[in-house]
Amino acid sequence: MSFQKAIGRPALPYLSLPVYVRSAGHILLEEACEIPLGHRPGGFVQVFWGVAGEGDVMLDSGTFRLKPGDVLWKSCAELHGYRTVTVPWELQWFTLEGALADEFMRGYGYTRHLEGAGPCPKEFFEELMSGISEIDFFTQRQLLSTATHILALAGRKLMAKDQAKTVADRFAALVQQRYRDPNLNINLLAKEMRTHRSTLSRHFAEIMGLSPGEYLAHIRIQEASALLRDSDRSILEIGTEVGLPDKSHFAKLFKRKMGLSPSAYRQMAGE
Repeated sequence: MSFQKAIGRPALPYLSLPVYVRSAGHILLEEACEIPLGHRPGGFVQVFWGVAGEGDVMLDSGTFRLKPGDVLWKSCAELHGYRTVTVPWELQWFTLEGALADEFMRGYGYTRHLEGAGPCPKEFFEELMSGISEIDFFTQRQLLSTATHILALAGRKLMAKDQAKTVADRFAALVQQRYRDPNLNINLLAKEMRTHRSTLSRHFAEIMGLSPGEYLAHIRIQEASALLRDSDRSILEIGTEVGLPDKSHFAKLFKRKMGLSPSAYRQMAGE
């Protein structure tokens, strides 16, 4: 059975806050339906969190597919509506109102649609719904902290991915600049980047799909391959040029990566 539960804040004329939680709700749609674009006078920021099933949230700026674990928000000025894609479709939401509501939300730096934010923290939405009807100044002020906790959870995975990408990009840039240094290694770069080696390895593998050590070896062998094809320098000179001055180690690493010894690769490339 479909239901829509919404609880709004009571009128408290002396509660003057630049941002406050206006309302919160829970929607479960068990049959196909579409609710056209519309909004109330004055407008409000609204945050939606997908619980189960899929549906479209229609905004002035476009239509967004809300899946389980997705978060979406709309600004005060936007119209919004809903359309089921699968049934049942379940989502929870809350709204923010006040003179600084838009500015407050934009300050998080979130994209409009946070895909894969994680399971909906239902307990915090329930906390909003249970407290929002209280005619109590302390409770009404405290609800904003619950809302900000929800928003922090919404961006947790996003921020973690951003952090991983920052670490991976910086490591890759350092390797490309300094791979010729025979003393360059993962421990040295992790220390320079002020991060633990295991943290570096985890973030780099998450973004690049290989370990930092494999990436360093890949860059060195890639450059060595080009020198073998395009120059007549000796194999020892080429190994030294790419940070692998030990001829035996260079030959073993090259064959493991390329399937041929350096000399066989050069011969094949020259045919």
